[in-house]
This record gives sequence, structure tokens and C-alpha cells, in this order.
Amino acid sequence: MSAGESGHCIPRNKGLGEVTGMGKAMKDLKKGDWVVFGKKQSGTWSSGQILEEKDMIKVDRESGPVNCQTTKVSSFTVYNMLFDFVDLQPGDWIVQNSTNSAVGQAVIMLTTSPTFKRISRVSESLGATHVMTYNDLEDKTISEQVKELTGGKDIQLLLNCVGGKATTQMLCLAGKNAHFVTYGAMAEEALSFPPSVFNFNNITAQGFWQMEWFKQKSQQESTQIIRELVKYMATGKFKELNHEIVKINGKISDQEATTIIRDAVSKVAH
Repeated sequence: MSAGESGHCIPRNKGLGEVTGMGKAMKDLKKGDWVVFGKKQSGTWSSGQILEEKDMIKVDRESGPVNCQTTKVSSFTVYNMLFDFVDLQPGDWIVQNSTNSAVGQAVIMLTTSPTFKRISRVSESLGATHVMTYNDLEDKTISEQVKELTGGKDIQLLLNCVGGKATTQMLCLAGKNAHFVTYGAMAEEALSFPPSVFNFNNITAQGFWQMEWFKQKSQQESTQIIRELVKYMATGKFKELNHEIVKINGKISDQEATTIIRDAVSKVAH
């Protein structure tokens, strides 16, 4: 994100818009349609924008406003991490931390989906098949416990957005040739990888940043995935992620708006 000549910029990629007017060049959209933004760094923290049709992707109202606005970031990130690193099959297991985050919740709900049949081990409506605390990871028998839980099946994909010692302990759950994918660093602590894990299990550690994916892929590819996600959300099987709607109107001062945003961000951080 870069600032203009004034030194100001409009942030964010995640958001949902409604078409309120259009020019003659518009072909596929009409007034009242809901859209998400295909353009990178769209500056979605704004009350209105003038965009070309190619920079908007129509979404289904039945999916709901909360779910639709996640398709560009949270659920899109999950989709790519599930399908880009490992050829997961029905019955395969994954391990993730920060399950209560937006991405963590989306992982659970997408892996329960009959549409996404390559993974089928998360069974509760919004909960994993098995939940472990970081203290559980310190148990010397945890590897054997997990092996019993999975029926001896190796875990091929581990998703990390925390970092630090507790995340390193997750590696003891990885199977042969597993992929350890890091997409965040909430703990702000370095990762360390025991050499024995890499030597004997041939673990691949990779980083993932959704914005970099957008840079490398075409808008057509992005649109296809967003439409697939929205189609599934419209079935009602993808529950709304935990959220709070905070309204900021144009009648309050910049200082008041800043305070509202800071309070909202503080709740998320804690």
C-alpha cells in the first residue's frame, strides 16, 4: 500500500460493495448487485468508489454480507492453503493453531464441506474433531495420542499463524513429507525447527501471503475461486465468522472515528 502525493491512502482489501449507479459500458452488473473487489489494494475503507466493471466480482446476496466480505482475504487464504501445498484426500488430517481466528474458523468450516471433498475429518458444526491446548503439546506421549486418534495416518498439512515455542512443538505431530505452512506471526516470536524433524520426516516449511498470490495469478483465477466460495456460502453451511459490526458515519470527527477504530482493533488483538 502506498500513499499518494498528499501522504494519505485508503487502506484494506477486504470489503463488500453495492452497485448504486453505472455507465453505459457496464454489461454484467446492474444496480443493487453486491460485489467484492478484484483489484489489488482496493482501499475498501471508503464510503464509495468509482470502479471499472473488470475490478468488481458479483456475489450472491444469499451468502450474507459478513461471509461475502471475507472471500477476498480470510476464506480465500484458507482455500489456497488447503489446495496449493498438499494433494489432500478424503480422510486426511490437518493441524492448525489459532483456531478462533477468522482464518482458523474458515479452515474448520471449509473442511466440513461436501464441496471440498478432499478433506473430511472435521465433524462438528464449528469445532475440530479434536482440540488440543499448548499444554497438551508438552505431553511426551502426545505423538502417540495423535497417532491413535488418526488411526496411524500421517498428518500432511500443518497451518501456523502464531510462532514461538508452542508452534515448534506442533512439528512433533507432522507425518513424513508433511508441509508446515506459516501465514502469520501473532506471537511475534521466531520459529525454530529441530533438525531431527527435517532429517527423519523430510518436512517442508513454507510461508504464504495471500497478496503475493494475487500478484502472481490472473484476476480470472481469483474470480473463479471467489465464485466457488460464495456458491458454497449460499448453501448456509458456512456459518458467519465471529464478528462485530462497527458503524462510522460522516457526521463524527476524525478523532472520534479513530477512537472507534482503535477500540475495535483492540478487542480483536486481545
